Amino acid sequence: MWQKLIALLFPNPSMCVLCEDRAEALTICDDCLARWENFAAHEGQCRRCGHFGSRAPVCDTCRDWPKYFTGNTAFLPYTETVREAILRFKYAGEPWRAEGFAGPLRTPVRRRWLISFCRCRCTKRACASVATTRAGCSRGRSLRAGSFRRATICFLRVVNTRHQVGLSKAERVQNVSGAFAVPERALAELRGKRVLLVDDVMTTGSTLLSCARTLHKAGVREVQSLTIASAIR
Repeated sequence: MWQKLIALLFPNPSMCVLCEDRAEALTICDDCLARWENFAAHEGQCRRCGHFGSRAPVCDTCRDWPKYFTGNTAFLPYTETVREAILRFKYAGEPWRAEGFAGPLRTPVRRRWLISFCRCRCTKRACASVATTRAGCSRGRSLRAGSFRRATICFLRVVNTRHQVGLSKAERVQNVSGAFAVPERALAELRGKRVLLVDDVMTTGSTLLSCARTLHKAGVREVQSLTIASAIR
């Protein structure tokens, strides 16, 4: 009974979450992956922050990042097609699309970091976990896709900030200033650790940078991030 109800509420069609062509599973199809890989090869991608359209190993966006925030890995350029798919995932009642995005994210996580995610149980925009930022509660539950063991919730959003869409870089920085905190019960677990933040899109990097600063003040040794997409410069 419960399985039928879950299937009804969260359908899992066999298709590409970007082009919506039929596929063997809910995923990003080989044609779409090849298209974006060719885009990155032709347009360039910053090795540190993942921004597309950068030929330099380190672009202007991340040149002044603190050393403890070592970089962001992004898979897709934030084109209109990718934007539409992510918005439908987040706001159009299609959380099942997360499984399609999660597939490509699992490989580098397992190969490069091999760390556990914090799993947030909150259903509101009031908090975020080490694995998620902003509205990351529902997104994070889906993106983890059964790949990681449960860990202590150790990162909270303490200020309900307004949406970053449409804000300038300076306004984005101000908007997320003081928005995150580490609860006292998590300090011992985080001290001296390397942390991986997971979000959907990196534009200016202000949200991830604010998270990294908060974690570093709490004793985290190194912060990296992983996003589905990154802006095109």
